[in-house]
Amino acid sequence: MGIEKKLISILQKELDLSKDKLEVITFGYRLFAYSVIGYMLIVVLSLALETLKPTLTAALTASGFRVFSGGVHASSQKKCVIIGAIIFNLLGLITTVFSGYISWVLLKWIAIIVFLITLTTFILYAPADTPGKPITAKVKVNKLKKLSIGLLITWSILIYFAFKGAINIDAQYILASTLGLAWQGVSLWPITYKWIIFK
Repeated sequence: MGIEKKLISILQKELDLSKDKLEVITFGYRLFAYSVIGYMLIVVLSLALETLKPTLTAALTASGFRVFSGGVHASSQKKCVIIGAIIFNLLGLITTVFSGYISWVLLKWIAIIVFLITLTTFILYAPADTPGKPITAKVKVNKLKKLSIGLLITWSILIYFAFKGAINIDAQYILASTLGLAWQGVSLWPITYKWIIFK
């Protein structure tokens, strides 16, 4: 990326950055850039499939939890972007196709089961390391675990009030968000790190 190198070089000269700080900024820049590209690809594909809203709901739910809980990454950022776009568009498509056939009661049970499995997953595995961003400090690990569980409990309270009718959320978005959460939970499982698509 010629633009990336030029931008990093300018920052290094202007701010007189050390090698360590430069690596942190480079990592952050790449993470941001590929996140933008990833969401652009998600949007383009979902527009083609006519599943924009449920796809974005699933992606944003998973992304929100991923900030604190971590999760599996592909061997390269480009591969990660492509796999993410495929997975979230698949979740959006599943939501669009099946949401009309799932009763309110069944949707409630799906949300409860996903919540319980994800809670167990967060307790056991969050935050999950990634090769490019290892978590070494025990204090930080505990903090991220608590934040992951806290966010999950907040999500469950919002879903609870949605089922009670206190918050007006369409069943389609509840299903999409639940599927996004389910994927984020699966992305923390040790076995997921062994899947060939991420190697």
